[in-house]
Amino acid sequence: MYSATVWTDPTLYASHFGGDVHHGAFLQVLRRRAAGDGTVVPFELDQALLETRGPALEPIRDMVMSHRLAQLRAAEAEIVSQSARLADAQQRLGSKPSKAASHSIRIAKQKICAARRRREVLVEGADQSQLGRMFPGHFVPLLTLQEGKLEVKPMRYKCRPAHIERRMAALLESPHHARRDKLEGLWQREFGHTHGVIAVESFFESVSLHRLRQRTLVAGEGLSALELEFFPVPEQTLYVPCLWSHWQRPGQEDLHSFAMIIDQAPPEIRAAGQDWCPVAIKRDNVAQWLAPDPSNLAASYAILDDRPAFHFQNLPSSAYRERQARPAPTKIINLWKPSGAAALAA
Repeated sequence: MYSATVWTDPTLYASHFGGDVHHGAFLQVLRRRAAGDGTVVPFELDQALLETRGPALEPIRDMVMSHRLAQLRAAEAEIVSQSARLADAQQRLGSKPSKAASHSIRIAKQKICAARRRREVLVEGADQSQLGRMFPGHFVPLLTLQEGKLEVKPMRYKCRPAHIERRMAALLESPHHARRDKLEGLWQREFGHTHGVIAVESFFESVSLHRLRQRTLVAGEGLSALELEFFPVPEQTLYVPCLWSHWQRPGQEDLHSFAMIIDQAPPEIRAAGQDWCPVAIKRDNVAQWLAPDPSNLAASYAILDDRPAFHFQNLPSSAYRERQARPAPTKIINLWKPSGAAALAA
């Protein structure tokens, strides 16, 4: 699992679980982004923060609005630049046939369309600011318990454990995942100490087509992949347990980051070609999970094993389909063709 649809509105956590939103932490993340350090915040989280109310939250709204205006200016500049490129290429193509000019026309049109879509979203805002898609490296709200108090804080979905040097973090294998069978190994400093929960509506995985079709590769066949969205049936929110860490070094920016706990996938996910999936715990166990006892890891394991009743279904993902209606799949990756839908079902 590399991506998921999660709650991006921090006030949704606060109203659902109780506790407080740590607005100072969100403001700090926005300042880091404004400083240009590569911090990424989902658009839906920006939208949720922009819709917060109260005079004390004005600095947050100002930061979001400044970032949005900068993005809008960049989109407008891209449209102007690519329009000039398009006009130049069309003029060159009119005087003499050229592959380079045809290529420039195609690329310019694509970039103009993309910039116009970005501009439209920036102007109109998100339709549903409470949900957004999270990728590794994104800062999203996480529910934690600190000093006996429930807090919603932004953390990066890609954990840098506190004992790891920054230059070594890139060597970690899948730092956004904490495998259940390695919790007392790689994650022993976090497991039983710093637990969190994130609310997930669905998750995404890129699976090999030959595994999805439950066959082996034929001679000379290349690897092809399809992005699938997995969602629980009956429909429900998945409360996914996480481990987080507070990385600190003198003279460097602090980092709060987390990893989702994953386990071996159930049969319906393995049949689709994926071996791992996020763990989901029961709503009634969230409070206990957030307050672990380091001397009683068995209790934490018991929570991970006491899972809600549901099964997973999947569809090829589509950024444009309406989530509840779920019409026919439209997103195509690599060699997947719409006419092959019948073969997929076979």
